[in-house]
Amino acid sequence: MNLDALTPSQKHQVGVYLAAAETVIHGHKVKVVERWGATYALQINENSVRVFVRASASYIPSTFAFEYRRALSDTEVTAAVLVDVLTEPAGFYVVPKDVLGSGIGFNLEAWRGRWGLL
Repeated sequence: MNLDALTPSQKHQVGVYLAAAETVIHGHKVKVVERWGATYALQINENSVRVFVRASASYIPSTFAFEYRRALSDTEVTAAVLVDVLTEPAGFYVVPKDVLGSGIGFNLEAWRGRWGLL
């Protein structure tokens, strides 16, 4: 999926709605919630989930945990979803907040499609 013509905010919105659709496919109730200004989160069941989007080849998924630990300091957030729109089909990585916070032995691929955690 090529999102090159979009602004970072628009890329984020695309990722949020892709993640919301994938969440419904996996049998969860979901609601898109505006948070942090122009940034959106998902309310999945009872969980507040932050969404991040990989829309550029320069974004290395293995750095996901390191880059976003501070962004997940919000006490309401229980997990993060990284949406990789560079793969066909898009990849979804569902990672609990405590795993991101530890940063120890983090293997992003181990969290691909882990919707059952929510």
